[in-house]
Amino acid sequence: MIDEALADYETTWAAAGTLRTVLLLSFDQLRTLTSGTPVTVAAA
Repeated sequence: MIDEALADYETTWAAAGTLRTVLLLSFDQLRTLTSGTPVTVAAA
């Protein structure tokens, strides 16, 4: 699952446990790499 609100941002920083394992992704790249499904996490 991916919070669909992330699509509102041009880029998103994704992290994997340490300060040296971060990468800059677009929402589409994040969705493709994770095969995640966009979902509403919080009401606006």
